[in-house]
Amino acid sequence: MGILLGAAVLLLATWQRLTARTVNKEQERPTIEQDFQDDDAGSLGDALEAEAALQQRNIAEQLQARIDQARARIQQAPQELRASIVKEEVHNLKALRQMASELYSYNAMSLEAEEMRAQLAGLKLRQASGSAAAVITSEAPVEIVTVEETSLEQRRELEILAGGINLPHPGKASTGGEDAFFTSTLFGGAVGVADGVSAWARDGVDAALYSRKLMRHAQEGVEMGLGSQQGALGVLKHANSHTDDVDGSTTAVVAVMHPPNVCEIASVGDSGFRVIREGQCIFASEAQQHSFNCPFQLASKKRWPEADSPDDAAIYEVGLLPGDILVLGSDGLFDNMWDFQLESIVREYIKAQPHRTAFTAEALARTLAQAARKNALDGRYRSPFIVEAAAAGVLPLWKRLRPRGGKLDDCTVVVLFAEPVQQAPDLHSQAPSFPVSAAA
Repeated sequence: MGILLGAAVLLLATWQRLTARTVNKEQERPTIEQDFQDDDAGSLGDALEAEAALQQRNIAEQLQARIDQARARIQQAPQELRASIVKEEVHNLKALRQMASELYSYNAMSLEAEEMRAQLAGLKLRQASGSAAAVITSEAPVEIVTVEETSLEQRRELEILAGGINLPHPGKASTGGEDAFFTSTLFGGAVGVADGVSAWARDGVDAALYSRKLMRHAQEGVEMGLGSQQGALGVLKHANSHTDDVDGSTTAVVAVMHPPNVCEIASVGDSGFRVIREGQCIFASEAQQHSFNCPFQLASKKRWPEADSPDDAAIYEVGLLPGDILVLGSDGLFDNMWDFQLESIVREYIKAQPHRTAFTAEALARTLAQAARKNALDGRYRSPFIVEAAAAGVLPLWKRLRPRGGKLDDCTVVVLFAEPVQQAPDLHSQAPSFPVSAAA
């Protein structure tokens, strides 16, 4: 009997040791959710940002070398051959940019590349006979839009300095996420943001392909002159008409500048914009949703007839003043940041960096995206997204009483500085007293 009792005690002790060891191991193995709620999330975000910055620097260096080669070739060419060489170099640079954007979702389109394209296109315009010029950026047959560029320059009172950043979801860092954006300085300037709908992944579809293609053709439309002739909606229609060979869908917002100081914006879905004047948000776009977390979205009508169309876009016209700041973003920004927080970040940044350039615009966009990401990872943060979810009744009752948490997502931000054209008259007293009009 004593032997049996001793064996039982030994077995019990052994079982307790094994159980304790198992518990300790489980405690040492944090879940994915815990990873994103503790301080390690910041380290992960910093590491991902460092890797993305390194990739961008490498691409920028390659593009800069290509820029130097192109400039040298143009300068050494006989005058009569320069126009054709410029056209060839613009085409080559566009192909290089597109290849990079396929890997890094348009945040790889460096400012150096954009500046070169603008300079080369400007050189081509100056060499064209007369004042009328047609800009063609694709070998495919397209309708050529003729624009009086000289007339536009004479009427334009503001110029834009823009830069953007795409901060992918940590789980999608290797592919660049599903957002896309573009910036262009041609014909007064234009910017755009698209947010590919990730639910397509359940059907084996890469949602990034659609958003990237839409933004690529939106930029193409701008640089063809469509923005000047047909506005932001025309650019969006042109882009959407070139997506019939791609599955997927996306929200989108496109802003186009018109002389003298009007910014026209077409928005579909929950990507949106804010207008900041003297540190205050004076206007915010409204999200278009069929239901909670189901935004309006563009897609090929041939592949998905039920999709929304560019004609469903909300159209805004904003009278900008020198010094105004336009912030475009995907829902990864606005789901995780209240407008008063955005105002505060912009004010502090401009106070520290008063000199405005395209590079500082990109840096401000990065600062906003990183702040939104920090909020998204904070389980105690009362985000706009979680408040809306509580109001929509999609949370358990006990969570609706005290909603907390952000929405971890791709986050794309584009910042546009409105600056006076050199020697342009002061427009401050000439701007409309209420600068924004909107029509669904």
